[in-house]
Amino acid sequence: MMTTIENPIIKGMAPDPSIIRVGADYYIATSTFHWNPAVQIFHSTDLANWELSSYALTNHEVDLRGTSTPAGIWAPIFLMIPNPRNTG
Repeated sequence: MMTTIENPIIKGMAPDPSIIRVGADYYIATSTFHWNPAVQIFHSTDLANWELSSYALTNHEVDLRGTSTPAGIWAPIFLMIPNPRNTG
């Protein structure tokens, strides 16, 4: 039987998602805005259930004080950069 996934998969403001798979895990980074300037990273193992995992940036690294309301980081992109020290 096929599982049905209902939108939105992430509740609240989580536009412009960028997704990457690392082994059996999936991660999404979403756009940020004036009210939540840190880039949120969400984690899932099944593409249906997502939890806030961490932040790519902190509010201190993205200081939006004094900017207009629509300010933020839009459409972040995940990239997989191989570790040159990984020999396995």
